[in-house]
Formats: sequence, C-alpha cells, structure tokens
Amino acid sequence: GLPRGGALGCPAPLGGARSGSAMKFGKNLARVVELSEPEWGPYWLNYRFLKKRIKEMSKGGESAKVDPAASGDPSALAASAQEVAFFRLLKAELRKVSDFFKTAERQFEMRRDRVREGHKQLREQGVLMDRAAWMRLLRSVVNFYKELLLLENFAIMNYVGFSKILKKHDKLTGFATRGKFMREVMSQKSFTHYPVVLEMLSEAEELFKDIQKMQSSVAPLQDEERLFIEAIRDLNYQASRLQEEEDGDSDNPSPVAAAGAAHAAAAATSAAAAAAAAP
Repeated sequence: GLPRGGALGCPAPLGGARSGSAMKFGKNLARVVELSEPEWGPYWLNYRFLKKRIKEMSKGGESAKVDPAASGDPSALAASAQEVAFFRLLKAELRKVSDFFKTAERQFEMRRDRVREGHKQLREQGVLMDRAAWMRLLRSVVNFYKELLLLENFAIMNYVGFSKILKKHDKLTGFATRGKFMREVMSQKSFTHYPVVLEMLSEAEELFKDIQKMQSSVAPLQDEERLFIEAIRDLNYQASRLQEEEDGDSDNPSPVAAAGAAHAAAAATSAAAAAAAAP
C-alpha cells in the first residue's frame, strides 16, 4: 500500500536530524521549497527577505528596543514607520500564501473528483477491464497523493515560517506581536486549517488499497516513489513537531501543527497493517 507513518525510521530531511529547533529554519525552508512543485516557488513565504528586513530595522536609530512597558501597546507600534512598513510587507506575504493555498485546494478537489470518477468507472467494469487501465489509475492516485502531501507541507512550513519570523521580530525590537498576530490574523487564513486536504489524503489511501484489491496483479510502488512519500511524510511530521515546540510556551496552539500531527499519528497507527498488506 501507500507508505504511512513516515516518521517511523525513514530519513530525516530537515537537516538530517530530529532536533528541529536546533537547526536553522531558513535553510530547512529552502530545502523544502526545492522539494516542492517548481511552479509553487513564488508563493512561499519570503522568509529570507523578511529576516533581512528585521535586521535592518534593528540597526536603525528609530528601532532601538522599545520600552518593555510599551511592548504590547498598539499605539507605540503604529507610531513607528519601520514597524508599519514591516507589517505591511508581512500581511502582503500572508495574503500571497493564503490565496495560493485556497486556489490549489480547489484544483486538488477537481482532481480528486476526476480520480474518483475514473475509479468508479473501472470498478463497475470489474476485473474484465484491461490491466493497463488499472495501472494508469493507480499512477494517477499515487501522483495525486504525492502532490497532496506537498500541499500539506506547504501549509505547515509556511505557518511555522510566519511564527518564526514574528518571534525573531519581537526578540530584536522588543515588541510583543507574535501571540496576537498568530491568534487574530493567522488563524483566519485558509492554510491554517485544512480538513479538506486531510480528507483527500485519506481517500487517496483508500483508493490505492481498493485498486490493489481489485487487481492483485497491479505492480507495487517503485522504491523511488515509496521513499519520496516516506520522506515527505517524515518532513511533515517533523515540521508539525517543530511548531508544537514553538507554541509550547504560549497560549496560542497551532491548528496546523495539530492537524499535521494528528495525520502523522493516524498514519503511524496503521503503519504495521499497511506494511503487511503491501505486495
């Protein structure tokens, strides 16, 4: 079957270790972007640019650390031209990421419908249908599944990126913005909750199993595909754990991390069964 529970013993793509908080997030993000679909490149959070902007702000006279008494004062933030400019850039990045995710999710729903209809047509014709048709359907399910995993990763890593950049901003400027921004602004965006993506991932897993049941002669996954799926699952699991660590000392639990961790946990629970069922 499709590999599940990627956190169980497969390579750790985030820097080659499992202590995500000890590694440079920017480098990890760059590696993830390279793994993802090339046309998605412009729509990822521009973490490096925002990080550079924060460093420039911290060197300016205006942005000497704010008095701790005013760290959470919106009027103090609004009085700083540099802060206003920074948050304008941050919100533009947020719109870009969120709009892309919404569009991509709709496109995946249309793909899901096509795959589902193809499966229905072949199932109605049963085992009499040409084996090649089942192989084509299997390939479409696998490709659909792989790209859905990448979309899940896009959601998780961008969420982590916004949290990280705000944490860096608050550390260097003295303002306390991260908690409120993540709670009141980020939580409203499309990629911070993705039940439809999780449903489509589960459906793809079920379709794969059903195809193998209907056609026992269908070839198993190639090693390259299996390793790719396991690596992305592991990457998603690690990113979710990283966000949990980020939120561990705050009152703002991450819905993305919770969703990703729940998906990884569910996958891990059935890993043994899936391995036993694999051809």
